[in-house]
Amino acid sequence: MTKTAPLISFALALLAPFSSVFATTNEWAVVPAAEGDVPVLTQNLVIEIGQELERQGRRVWPLKEATTLFERKVSTEPVALSDQALERWLEDSRAGIRTLALGQHEAALRHLRRASQMSRAALTALNREDERAQRVLDTCLFLVRALLETGEHASARDQARECAFLAPGGEPQDLLHPPAALALYDQARREGAEQTGKLIVDGDRKGCTVRINGRRAGRTPFETSNLSAGVYAIQVECDGQHPGRIHSARTGAGETRLRIETSIDRIVRTDPMLRLDAPEKAGSTTREAAAHDIAHALPAQWVVLVSQLSSDTIELDLVSASASRMGCARIKLGTRGVRPDTLADAVRNVIVGKCRDPSAVSAPASTAPGTQSLFIQGI
Repeated sequence: MTKTAPLISFALALLAPFSSVFATTNEWAVVPAAEGDVPVLTQNLVIEIGQELERQGRRVWPLKEATTLFERKVSTEPVALSDQALERWLEDSRAGIRTLALGQHEAALRHLRRASQMSRAALTALNREDERAQRVLDTCLFLVRALLETGEHASARDQARECAFLAPGGEPQDLLHPPAALALYDQARREGAEQTGKLIVDGDRKGCTVRINGRRAGRTPFETSNLSAGVYAIQVECDGQHPGRIHSARTGAGETRLRIETSIDRIVRTDPMLRLDAPEKAGSTTREAAAHDIAHALPAQWVVLVSQLSSDTIELDLVSASASRMGCARIKLGTRGVRPDTLADAVRNVIVGKCRDPSAVSAPASTAPGTQSLFIQGI
């Protein structure tokens, strides 16, 4: 669900640096940043920070809504296909082909429709391997044949269009399919290509593999005009080991451009929540860029990244949608966690850019331009 809110304006009488930057605000997002799974302590603190921001008059994206919206507007996790699901798909495909050959059309339609539904749901996983990608296409064309043989010609034409979508660039095995089914498939591909403009895919690195609906299509920078009109799953992969996050591209008349920053894709996760995975290894620039992407997608004016630096230290990094990192706070955890007033002070100082340590006995270490540090002791 898209969330909109009026711009909230308020006056701040502040002496701290960056006070003018904080004169207006919109939505806020609190995002955990950790290597691997997010510790329970960090998850709970993310919720508490969001609640404290709300108490201090800020509008904060609920984690679930932020995750859902980011996936709809930017990218989703790669599809994982279990061995059991793969076996069910193969069995339905085989059973559909077998019963069709025996003239058992009712059973054939049941099995082939179920297999085709699975093909669409797990397309980006199935099409990664050439043998499975070929079966996706052939199973779809057997369903076209079954519909023709039962007199459902309009449904057969629609299914042929589905086949052209499921297997972009795929070639059927001619000897397996009757001429009527192949003719519908060729017609669907021609009609689709006539309605489609150009798809251009680029990113932050050249020579990376581009996949369309899971099938390897080329390398960045990539362009094609041979797709049927529709919404395609696009992945860009540079390391050859891990499936890329799935971005959507709608093709049709005109030109469609999609830029995928693989450095950001590598650290953004939406399972089980919107978060950054191992952002420190990617570097501060990539970390900030990922926060900017999150800010623009939701949208949010400010993103607070929450990292557990050690067993007793939590860091809050504030990144704006229009600028770079604005400041940070470090909260020292005690045996009973963070005291409410300690958390309130940390959040208040982050909000106004007034990052300081009221209990420090010595000057804090120098930081990069535009950043300051806050160390607050909890008990």
